[in-house]
Amino acid sequence: MRIVCLGLLVPVVCAFGSSGSGRVQVSVTGKRPAAVLGKPWTVRLAVRPGSFHGTVMVTATGPRLLRARVTRKRGVYRLRLAFPGAGRWRLTARAGGTTSRLGTVRVAPAPLIFNEPTSIELEPAGTLLLVENTPGRLLRIDPETGRVTVVVPAITRPYAVVRAPSGDLFVSTESRVERIGPGARTTVAAAGTDIGPLAVSPGGDVYYATATQIFRLAGGSGPPVRVAGTGVEGGGGDGGLALDAQLSVPHGLEIAGDGALLVADTGNGRIRRIDPASGVISALAQVGRPDGLDLVADGSIVAVDGQQDRVVHLTPSGTRIGFVGPVFTTAYDVEAAPGGVSYVLEAGPAGRIRRVAANGTVTTVSRRR
Repeated sequence: MRIVCLGLLVPVVCAFGSSGSGRVQVSVTGKRPAAVLGKPWTVRLAVRPGSFHGTVMVTATGPRLLRARVTRKRGVYRLRLAFPGAGRWRLTARAGGTTSRLGTVRVAPAPLIFNEPTSIELEPAGTLLLVENTPGRLLRIDPETGRVTVVVPAITRPYAVVRAPSGDLFVSTESRVERIGPGARTTVAAAGTDIGPLAVSPGGDVYYATATQIFRLAGGSGPPVRVAGTGVEGGGGDGGLALDAQLSVPHGLEIAGDGALLVADTGNGRIRRIDPASGVISALAQVGRPDGLDLVADGSIVAVDGQQDRVVHLTPSGTRIGFVGPVFTTAYDVEAAPGGVSYVLEAGPAGRIRRVAANGTVTTVSRRR
């Protein structure tokens, strides 16, 4: 049997019943699979009487109207649909001048999957910027609808992204920091080694880290000024000037409410604080393997502990409050959003963005239409 769909394909979650009057009755028979947005959904139709060999027209009513023409093939009527929106859909079938109700289907949203994501950044409008390290793209995601927009389609090995108060974006890519503005993409800093995490101050200064040093670009343009690290990997120096301290592959930077620079010093298993006035570095908190970190509106800190795949919640002084959400899969970065919401980036070849509500409910950012 052959099917022609006069609409977009999409999956479903369902509850079925059938009714009919007149000579021909149509119902769903056999397995009724769950439906997921964007994936084909197939069910078998029972048509009575068996002597009917004509066409069955199926209508799906939901966020849009879909129609499918189903014909008999090898003695079987098989309906195949794909729904263009998540939510509730009502199915009816018409055959031989008779209309039968096929029940309702609830289409589940389709989780967004990203290839080797390494960084997320929350924008003022509530959208998220996301770096895909492979194949090398900068994306913008609407977490409410799941809509994905490609901001930059090709970047060589990007790692982190931040948005400046001016609206310009800064991306670390291999050994460079690039500024992406309206119609322009320029290199604002270059190093002889890979550049990793970035941070931006309310005044527009941009900070970037290599494996052993941290630099500041005044106003996001430069020249680069070293603010921490000797260039030799290690963990010493707490209590002294950050310029004389050693660092070990920091994976996260953030500006605290008082202007201090927070450093997720990954190789040393701690979050460190650089005082904005004195330039002294100190250990703020011990974290198994700190990766991405962010500041909450109340001044507290959320940080990924890659050793436990958890997000830890700390007071501004570094005292542990507890955890945000459950154990994640390859947790790598975190962004704090208004209303007590947190977004957690799970890395890897099938990376996802997980939303943790204020009450602890965890959902996956998904495409809903």
